[in-house]
Amino acid sequence: MRFPTLQEVTRYREMTTTFGGYNHQLSCQEGQFFDMKNMTSQYFPVLSPRQNRGIVKTLVNPQGILDKEDVLWIDDKKLYKNGEEQPLDGVTLSDESPKTLAKMGAYVIIMPDRIWYNADNGECGYIEHTNKVAKGTKISFSLCAANGSIITYHESYYYENRTPQDGDYLLSTQNGKTSLKVYAATTKTWLTVATTYVQITATGIGKGFEKEDGVKITIDGKVDLLSNIFVNEEENGKMSTNTVITDRTDDSITITGILGQFVEIKDKEIVVERKVPDMEFITECNNRLWGCSKDGHEIYCCKLGDVKNWNVFAGISTDSWAATIGSDGKFTGAITYLGYPMFFKEDSLIKISVSGNGGHQIKETKCRGVQKGSHNSISILNETLYYK
Repeated sequence: MRFPTLQEVTRYREMTTTFGGYNHQLSCQEGQFFDMKNMTSQYFPVLSPRQNRGIVKTLVNPQGILDKEDVLWIDDKKLYKNGEEQPLDGVTLSDESPKTLAKMGAYVIIMPDRIWYNADNGECGYIEHTNKVAKGTKISFSLCAANGSIITYHESYYYENRTPQDGDYLLSTQNGKTSLKVYAATTKTWLTVATTYVQITATGIGKGFEKEDGVKITIDGKVDLLSNIFVNEEENGKMSTNTVITDRTDDSITITGILGQFVEIKDKEIVVERKVPDMEFITECNNRLWGCSKDGHEIYCCKLGDVKNWNVFAGISTDSWAATIGSDGKFTGAITYLGYPMFFKEDSLIKISVSGNGGHQIKETKCRGVQKGSHNSISILNETLYYK
């Protein structure tokens, strides 16, 4: 009977003196761990067991979380700050989940609910706001100054037998164009007023708005006397204008515009609305909130220091801003890194160079971006950006 020849297996011992960390790749090197259980790399390069785990709080229906100066989360349509429920007077959180939370100064923005919450004093409200003046309500349009005070003016024939006084206003309609002029006694000339304003008066039209809000005003049907104000064609025969409120009361708003005469209507419906674009991801940078559209083609930022206004285009450095991205694919994530808002697609990175004068610039780099569905993987450790 023959037996196989067995060779003795050489036994040896290796000592690891330096822990190289966790490396879950096929290229894992000596001194690194391909897998770890009940251990932590928190004290790297020292090999250490993890701390004891425990249940801090059991959530019912977690919908979103934000860890900044305070830990805020939304659970079952309720907002919590450092574990305490916060009252949200006048607003209601929706069932939609997950929610995106972003912080700008003291303000916490909750999307897609379009809710703002002041973490310092507990105030809250909706970013969007709409007032509708129904048919049958008296609505008047008057020429006014920027502060809303009504201007008394005359047409040219009024001064045929009268001497104008300093500060008198003249409404000119030469060559089919309406303009407002003011008399300067020192030069004895009529000077054209560069910017004119119109006050729209109706019950409740200004409630909920603030000065310098960017709004869209829509009127039900065309009115020839208001053709200088409502310049955009809408569906169902409606007309609209995008403008900025320069002054307001509960029953009036003042906007830029020109009128040929005082106008009063009662058979029209007017809607004034402050809107926010639909955004998939948001991030804060340089006292502005930045966001990207769901279709992958637009990037927006709010007015400087004002999360409620995304449609203020007055030609100054504090304006809100929007740009179109020409590349294919939907956005997969966003973050602020080293002072730049960055938006990702699966095959590209879009970096915004923020300018103090409002001339923000876009640079798109083709690279391995964030995998779809992995937007929560974007993290910054020290000065390095990591993502899946």
